[in-house]
Amino acid sequence: MKWISGIALIVLVGFYSCESETIEEEPVDVPNFELQVGTNFQGQPVELYEYYENVVGDRMNFEQILLYLSDISLIKSNGDTVYLSEIDLFDLDGPDETRTYDVPVGDYVGLVYHVGVPKRLNSMDNPDFMISIYGPDSPLNVQNGMYWAWATGYRFLIYEGRLDTTPQNPNDIPSFYSIHLGKDTLYTQIEVDFPFTVNDDDTRSFKIDWDLSRCIYDNTDTLNLRDPLESQFHGEDNELGFRFQSFLENAFDYSVE
Repeated sequence: MKWISGIALIVLVGFYSCESETIEEEPVDVPNFELQVGTNFQGQPVELYEYYENVVGDRMNFEQILLYLSDISLIKSNGDTVYLSEIDLFDLDGPDETRTYDVPVGDYVGLVYHVGVPKRLNSMDNPDFMISIYGPDSPLNVQNGMYWAWATGYRFLIYEGRLDTTPQNPNDIPSFYSIHLGKDTLYTQIEVDFPFTVNDDDTRSFKIDWDLSRCIYDNTDTLNLRDPLESQFHGEDNELGFRFQSFLENAFDYSVE
């Protein structure tokens, strides 16, 4: 009986050994495309509350940087588009934010995206709009702090912080600047010509790098953040909003890895 039991044990161990050798790990499905959004200041990494010297020599910091990007699409070499996202909120208070997608392999010539919230999602243009329909995981949830109750619509971005014009006097309180772009007239489309190829062997990374220093000037014009009339903007349809929109369009850099 002991001899028979020994044979049975050997057979049983052999069975489990063979079975364990044939087990294969399930392949991991890795998205083949990712969109990164980050910030810099004249090429330097940005940290909230740290001061940086701007184009006119004043020291400025950033306390809130938030941005809606919407209707994001890739453009294929044959002109077809690959739709990525209807709306995303990027809270740029730390490391780059990343969104991942599975897209068709092939050659692409760039992408198109919009800064802001499109009319169909913005209560100013939608009579059936109800803020309560957006749950906690939605970019449009009221708890994200991007909804203007007074204007019944969304801020498209928040760009705000402090301006220190008297660093030699540490007891002086730096002035506050606050620019909140919004309303349909300032909804901004940006098209990017930047060829790249996507395959399934690795993840192609496309980065949108927002240079915060370039949001206040261009070659012919500069916002005077010392002036309260130019350092405070909260959605009004006026010249200041269109100036900031113009600067913003040229404040993004792009790279592919």
